[in-house]
Amino acid sequence: MQSVEVRRSDVVVFSWAGDPEKAAVLSALLGAKIVDPDQIEVFSAEAITSMGLTSYLAEGYGIDRADLTQDTGRLDSHAGTLVIVSARAFEGNADVTLGAGLTLIGSFREARAPLTAPKPIETESARGTLAAPAKAPKSDARIGGMVAMGVLVFLAVFVFLFVWSAG
Repeated sequence: MQSVEVRRSDVVVFSWAGDPEKAAVLSALLGAKIVDPDQIEVFSAEAITSMGLTSYLAEGYGIDRADLTQDTGRLDSHAGTLVIVSARAFEGNADVTLGAGLTLIGSFREARAPLTAPKPIETESARGTLAAPAKAPKSDARIGGMVAMGVLVFLAVFVFLFVWSAG
């Protein structure tokens, strides 16, 4: 049995000679714990004949076309059932032993955007402040509302005492 090492950010393409149901394919990927079966695609090569497998891998999986150039003829001429496995289907790096019916077509690495540090923002608002904000002075409306509330509380207590003493 053939074994394939699947590293993070790899996309591995197989041909499948068995039942095109996904469950059958999953059972043929031996020796690796599959944590996300949605990262495994099973379909007929005829479904993508208009664009070809090379374009499908470049556009759908972000594989650099330069990495696919030497295999273009072989990839685009493939017929039958295809299985595309993204490394995200497994828990980290995986050693996959291929069961009966699976044949390795190729293993490709997803292109990654170069990481660059962001430029610092030079505006005044980006500098920020570490001091606590100053308390806003009480407005005249707020002071008037506090006085009115105090008068209402006083009147409520006065009415309560008046009713209580009368009763």
